[in-house]
Amino acid sequence: MRVQPFDNRGDYYEPLPPHTPEHSPELGLDQSGYSPNIGGHTLQASDLLMSVSVSAEVNKVKIIELAIEAMKEFTKKATAKEPIWHHNGINEILNEAEYVKQFGSFSATLDEIVRMAEVGDPQWIPCLEHTFEFIHISEMSEYQLMQTRPFQTEATRESGYISGTPSELVEMLMNVEQWVTMFPNIISRAMVLGVLSEGREGSFDGALQVVKAEFHLPSPLVPTRTCYFARYCKLLDIGTWAAVDVSLEKLFPNPLLQCRRRPSGCLIQQLLNGCSKVTWIEHMEVNNRYVPDLFQPLYTSGFAFGARHWFGTLLQQCTRLVNSMTNNIFMYDNVHRKSSNFIILIFCHDIVYIEPEGKKSLLKLAERMMRTFCANINASNVNKWMTLGKSGAENVKITTKYSINEPGKPSGVTVVFATSLHLPVPPSKVFNFLSDEERRNEWDILSYGLKIEKIANITHDLQNRVSVLQVKPSPDKIRMLYLQESYVDETNSYVIYVPMDICAMSMVVCGGDPGDIAILPSGFSILPDRPVARGEQSPGTLLTIAFQLMDTSSTSGRIPINSQETIYTLIMGTVDLIKAAVLPKQTCHCQECTSQAYKVLLNSIRDGIEDNRHVAQGSKGAVMAVSLISTVNFQAKRKRM
Repeated sequence: MRVQPFDNRGDYYEPLPPHTPEHSPELGLDQSGYSPNIGGHTLQASDLLMSVSVSAEVNKVKIIELAIEAMKEFTKKATAKEPIWHHNGINEILNEAEYVKQFGSFSATLDEIVRMAEVGDPQWIPCLEHTFEFIHISEMSEYQLMQTRPFQTEATRESGYISGTPSELVEMLMNVEQWVTMFPNIISRAMVLGVLSEGREGSFDGALQVVKAEFHLPSPLVPTRTCYFARYCKLLDIGTWAAVDVSLEKLFPNPLLQCRRRPSGCLIQQLLNGCSKVTWIEHMEVNNRYVPDLFQPLYTSGFAFGARHWFGTLLQQCTRLVNSMTNNIFMYDNVHRKSSNFIILIFCHDIVYIEPEGKKSLLKLAERMMRTFCANINASNVNKWMTLGKSGAENVKITTKYSINEPGKPSGVTVVFATSLHLPVPPSKVFNFLSDEERRNEWDILSYGLKIEKIANITHDLQNRVSVLQVKPSPDKIRMLYLQESYVDETNSYVIYVPMDICAMSMVVCGGDPGDIAILPSGFSILPDRPVARGEQSPGTLLTIAFQLMDTSSTSGRIPINSQETIYTLIMGTVDLIKAAVLPKQTCHCQECTSQAYKVLLNSIRDGIEDNRHVAQGSKGAVMAVSLISTVNFQAKRKRM
């Protein structure tokens, strides 16, 4: 007998067949000892295995039963009050003792594994490493035994009001591409491995998917979290929806995974005026032992991936969508059209209006800029991070990317390099400095000491904005533009930018399609150094700095020593300049002692930048990606001649 998924009305639907998902050591680079994700190839093999497994009828039945039980638990947790939930001054957290009383142990598989390890009896433990097989406990390595130990529990809840209807929010959750786009600062990548039900016709009521997702914090130093889970959506009442995720560890144990998702998700209740009340729950079992000490306070507290983080991002993104429909844009200089070509002429300071199409294009490009930046700086297996082969540069990570004729990317080799550090000042001070367009010339090597002018601002609120900036060098030099986004939500903030040429910016401002414009986003991620209550400031900041530049001397996976020296000088020189600006003067003399190498780097760029501009042509525009590395290497070679 074929068992089919059913919805809350007791109707049955035919489940669709599951969807099948889509270095060598380098001279001067130390690749040993850094493995942010364990078993990357094994997890890829597991994707295929999981996709095949969920299509089996016996497993479909079990997944359906698991999802139904998870939905029951989730809806009770979403509406429950004390004593199961209590506020610790920072988050609303789950009382684990009360949880066990009310719901028992949801993860029987984990309990059984722990019992096996504790009792010490001859036992066989299931493994999903390559195929479904069993490992005798006496044959397990120390690493494998550590996987069987209880993980830390993170369980938080957050509620609030969102601009958006339940149907819009449900579609965002059930469409994996939209889900990833909405949370670029949390989700590295996600894919649907199987669809057991598409729900009732015309809605997601009763929809059931099997998903693999990878979650990240914006730093190459911090390991990502990967998990497989079922996502089940249900219409509970008129205007009230719930979407719940539950890990499939109970059905398909995988000791390699460091993250298990207990019933988590959101309850969405319809309100007037196109708004909704959202209750978000994040309930995880995680292993944080690979997290660096710098980030441990955020992880062990559950703050890094808690409900407050998810809800804050959702709130800001929905607010952004609403504001994109308003006329909150100001131009500080005139924009003129000349024939069929759009040229920006900067010659006065009148405020002028940009047509809505131009605003949409700018916001579209800024959204892609944010997505690309977040994707580039996390520790996902897609990013093959290596340690810079230089003493004192252990926290400077570097990777290369290669593209040819890809829309939105310059052709050739680009180098991404990043580092994370602690600053003993509040995040707001760091954000205010880095997002201040007029103070950009205090830390940006391309505009250092030059005049910066704001051409346009698209404002979402006092701190969230998209800006168009112009660097004004001497009259005989080519002017350069920046597109910059300043982003703040409840738990983190970003300042992200791309250099652009006048032709490309003109096309975007006048409403052209920004899809083909090649961009190389660089910028900053700013986090508190510890969990803080709403409205309070952390005394310290975790700052991640990341640059993406073209380098004609590098190849995919190979970065010459001279390029590595330039990279180290650039990123550490930028760190010194930021410290000089935000730290108390009596404790920091960074500006006085900024390295001689950085000054030489600055002079080399000033001398040669006009001859070393790399313009990546798209079908509908162009972007200027200044290759600092190639410029410096060229100047150094010329001086030796």
